[in-house]
Amino acid sequence: RVHTATGSRLVLATLGQAIVALGRTEGLQVHRSWWVARRAVARPLADGRNLRLELTNGVIAPVARTSVAAVRAAGWIDAG
Repeated sequence: RVHTATGSRLVLATLGQAIVALGRTEGLQVHRSWWVARRAVARPLADGRNLRLELTNGVIAPVARTSVAAVRAAGWIDAG
């Protein structure tokens, strides 16, 4: 499912194919089934050890624990 500022729709492709189709759009695969564009991140949501990203369209994207370091290194969340 692709979520945009104007809504969401189902796209029949693997996540890998969809990421390739995005070209040079800045973003990260933050979970095994989620890729997030940098410009879509409104704010991080921390709940104990869990991290999620609130997107500008209101969708909440999970962040895998193995991806937290990459999200932090990209500057999407504070280093603390």
